[in-house]
Amino acid sequence: MEREFDDTLTMKIIKETKQFMADCNNFFDKLNDPLTTTEEIANSPLFSIDVTLKPIIVDRLVPTKQIKTFLKTTYKKMEKMIKNDTSLDKKRLSVIKQILLKVNSLLYFINNYQGKDNYYSNLSNIDFDKAMHMSNMDVKQRDKYFLLKDLLRTNNGTKFKNLVQNDDSFFDLLILFYRDLILNINIYDLTNATYIFNLGLFFSDFFKDNTVNSKKYSDSFNGLRNVIRNKLALIYFDEKKKDELQRIDNEIKNVLKILNQEQKKEKKQIFDFYAENDYDEDEIKKINLAIPNNLNDYREHLVITIDDISSLDLDDAFSLQKDTNGDYLLYVYIADVIRILRRNQNILKIAYKRGTSFYNHDNQDDNFDIHMLPEILATDVLSLVANNERNVQAFFFRISPLGEIKNFEISKGVILVKERCDYDQVNVRLENGKKDNDIDIMLNNAKELADVLSSKHNSQLSLTTNNNEDSNSFAIIRELAILVNTMVAKVFSDYHYPFLYRNIKENDSYAYYSSHNDGHHLLGVSAYGHCTSPIRRFSDVINQELIEKFLIDKNVPDTDWQNYLNLVNNAGPYLTKRNNKVLKLDI
Repeated sequence: MEREFDDTLTMKIIKETKQFMADCNNFFDKLNDPLTTTEEIANSPLFSIDVTLKPIIVDRLVPTKQIKTFLKTTYKKMEKMIKNDTSLDKKRLSVIKQILLKVNSLLYFINNYQGKDNYYSNLSNIDFDKAMHMSNMDVKQRDKYFLLKDLLRTNNGTKFKNLVQNDDSFFDLLILFYRDLILNINIYDLTNATYIFNLGLFFSDFFKDNTVNSKKYSDSFNGLRNVIRNKLALIYFDEKKKDELQRIDNEIKNVLKILNQEQKKEKKQIFDFYAENDYDEDEIKKINLAIPNNLNDYREHLVITIDDISSLDLDDAFSLQKDTNGDYLLYVYIADVIRILRRNQNILKIAYKRGTSFYNHDNQDDNFDIHMLPEILATDVLSLVANNERNVQAFFFRISPLGEIKNFEISKGVILVKERCDYDQVNVRLENGKKDNDIDIMLNNAKELADVLSSKHNSQLSLTTNNNEDSNSFAIIRELAILVNTMVAKVFSDYHYPFLYRNIKENDSYAYYSSHNDGHHLLGVSAYGHCTSPIRRFSDVINQELIEKFLIDKNVPDTDWQNYLNLVNNAGPYLTKRNNKVLKLDI
């Protein structure tokens, strides 16, 4: 039964949404008309379908079933058009495929949006099972979840608190459910507001009494606070509803205050650890910078980096072209760190002990970076600085317009970065849509490719407070990293070579390194491993060594094979501990 809305603003949005869907349907006839220009298609309501419908899906202001039916029908029509009409020119076909990807992404979003059906439940009858996708849980997780559900409903606070204190997996389930409630709280129906507020009180007490990964949880709660504050901005006249949301916002603010206090303690511990495991200046001066022979020469390629404007350790770059068939010819270049560390064992040992770089940019009064490698290596010798020749591992992909990988090759090479770009600068260039030079053309192609790649894996990444992570420029770098990390891990998994995988099990948020491949279910891929940031993560250094030996040189003696297997077996637990101690959850 459809819910009746009597709120004027809601009715207005429903009316506009239905009109938008009608406009999209009316435009289909024009798609088949050869007189309709590609520019008209790009300016049509169909092309803005994701921007228009996603906020409405999030706030459930229109029955989702209607939108889902509309999107399925749209997808079938466009898919049929692409298959049947062989006369479409490449530019027109590209625009239509972009719309198809947007529609497909929205359908995936609706199908996987947590808690989509518990909007109209009240406190005494919350639909836990649908909220948490019980069908995707294993038996052990289900048992834990039902126990958690019963304790929440019966309000057995003492037993509940003891349970989550002694088992992190219960606590992670609770965090997911809390996130689900906040994401789905409807500004026109706040029946769950008191329940959410009480859970906030519980988190305050829990974080006061327990040592936790404060960075991980503060990021989550910052994201949830942004959701609440965005919903507050939508309420114009109802003071009671404003007060309810403000009450939740204040409790989340209190949780963040406690977490920030914990973070200060953690930062001091981290700083002391790095100070105890510092580099010897004399050892740094002895670093062997010899350049290896027989490198592929990529210096004529148009190579750029995209990083945060404050970044100094630049360990990845790329170049991209499209051929006459519309295939993407992509090179991703990763700084060749292992070539230096292999010859400097004392530095290698300290880098392993540090495990990862530490970036502290949470407030302007307390900014400092501690690099995993000696600073001269991290920010100069190994960093892919513009207008400097650098040794790299190069990953080449030929990718079809629909995201099929036709060819994949790995080599050692030398590059010359032509331009260093930052996220904000690239966003502006992409928004302008200009293609005045080769770099602008490459950036637009990269954004197009990122959209294609993102539709190929079922990413369910959690909330983040990093503004860059919602941007087009960050999406490019994220998708290129996921592509390399996934493809390399798959090759190692297929051949059963020793490798250090980055795993996240189904219905879990705990990321860990292991020599066993358990899949990365947050990204929706069967195999994943860190390979693209060897300047800041030692896991990537290990995998870079394995890539060189097993996939490039392809000649590993049996004794070395066993040594590498021992290495990844031992490194997995240690680097998991170091990575999760220093960083937030890192894909």
